[in-house]
Amino acid sequence: MEFRIGENITIVTEDIEYLLNMAKNKKVLVLYPLKLENLSYYFMVENFLRLGIKDGESGKGIKNYEMILRKLISNDFQKNDIIIGIGGGSLLDLAGFVGSTYKRGMILINVPTTLLAMVDASFGGKNAINFMGIKNVIGTFYHPSAIYLNFSYLNSVDEKHILSGMGEIIKYAATLDKNLFKYIDKNSENIIKKDLNVLRKLVYRSLYLKYSIIKKDAIGKNNLRDILNAGHTLGHAYESITGYRIPHGIAVAYGLIDECKILSFLGYTDYSICLEIERIFSKIGIRKNKKFVAGKIYSFIENDKKINGEYIRIPAITEPGRAEILNLKRRDLRNAIYESGSFR
Repeated sequence: MEFRIGENITIVTEDIEYLLNMAKNKKVLVLYPLKLENLSYYFMVENFLRLGIKDGESGKGIKNYEMILRKLISNDFQKNDIIIGIGGGSLLDLAGFVGSTYKRGMILINVPTTLLAMVDASFGGKNAINFMGIKNVIGTFYHPSAIYLNFSYLNSVDEKHILSGMGEIIKYAATLDKNLFKYIDKNSENIIKKDLNVLRKLVYRSLYLKYSIIKKDAIGKNNLRDILNAGHTLGHAYESITGYRIPHGIAVAYGLIDECKILSFLGYTDYSICLEIERIFSKIGIRKNKKFVAGKIYSFIENDKKINGEYIRIPAITEPGRAEILNLKRRDLRNAIYESGSFR
């Protein structure tokens, strides 16, 4: 599969030899999860440099960013050399941020090892690190040259990681593709059983849906990409308020449910749609039983990147498979958070 975004071309491949051929006559730095060195087995090439990184949001900060830069500089890496990120979304975000900023951009290859990373961080051009406890507050747009998908990695991830990936996949279905929504409903048992054929279809369809938006709005200038942020306004707040103890995709799932209920309270969507989204999440095993404190939630939203003056851009799902972007008054959002009953 090939994605063309402006002058950028991203190749999605399951052929490891394709990547090894890309690396011929180049210096390569491989970043991999510190506790999961076996994930980088395919990249144990003699002339590749390797660096273990603490995965997860706590490892996606300035300290690791500086450490990787020192590694690149001390080994005389140039802009036509390669950085490979292997791991979950946090590590890929970090690898992409390094790759986009070192000498104004080097060749970036993403190797996602979780379902969430396959459908989210591996593709789309967004790279970021956290700072002062704020998720993704420092970031760039920079597209990978290649994405290597190895679905056997999913055999070793636990149910929580599958559910986290499904949070993002259902977001794509709920906002962009009613047929995908129906497919997930029909194949919920196979998803829970980690049927790799089903998961493979979900990944490729999600990547295509994301591409259908990004090719029209590569770096968010037209605000078309905001459709991809469904569930993220509240989801990022849930992650931050819990110290990232809630996996990103599950936080997005919670956010998708609660944003729908808030927008229903404000009259922008029908409450039955919220119940349908909640039902599909529950069917695969994501059930939201916790109410967050309204004041704490809104304090994190105040730092949201989608805020523009007195307004915030937020997607409203008008029916399963369709959404529109609202330019919502921050005052209205704040009032709904306090008054809708979704928070305490």
